[in-house]
Amino acid sequence: MRNALRAVIVDQIQELGKLLTPNQGTFLFFFSGHGFAANGENFLAPFESSRMALWQSGIKITSIMSEIERTGARQRLLFIDACRNDPAKGSKGAGNTPSFIDFKSAEGVSILFSARLGDKSWEYDDLGHGIYSHYLLEGLGGAAAQDNVITFRGLSDYVVKNVKAESFKRENLQLPYTKGEYIGDFLIANILALLPQLLH
Repeated sequence: MRNALRAVIVDQIQELGKLLTPNQGTFLFFFSGHGFAANGENFLAPFESSRMALWQSGIKITSIMSEIERTGARQRLLFIDACRNDPAKGSKGAGNTPSFIDFKSAEGVSILFSARLGDKSWEYDDLGHGIYSHYLLEGLGGAAAQDNVITFRGLSDYVVKNVKAESFKRENLQLPYTKGEYIGDFLIANILALLPQLLH
């Protein structure tokens, strides 16, 4: 997307942050595009990035996390569908259900990367986009729901399981990876509340 510029991404995070009451609410960040890793750091590659100057034009995910933290959101979710390999090295092209009180007390930052550090994130024409995005959207559509709610933990378990199985069948094993510092599990959606929209 031509508007996926570094400045635009940061500005949008800051603008959305103004809508939040400090220490309340959930901030969800989703990025699907090019990414890379260098010296153990993960980067997103915005539209203006060039292959010759990735290090200068890329955005550190830690910087994105800092911007989101500054919004004051109590719960911060990041879904990253991008490669995590180092271009310089080359690459081949259920327990008890939590209560809503538990969800309200949850806080921190949770990230579900589409691949492990050093690995590539694969796309397939028959899916229309990345294999990670396919199962992420499927899970958000209700497939990852447990007891009528979608949580970060339930969604990540669904995505990891299905991406692993499907990518293995396609002979390009891809393993999504979770990372973050958080307490409890984050509520993403109540299926019963969304049901009228899903049936519309």
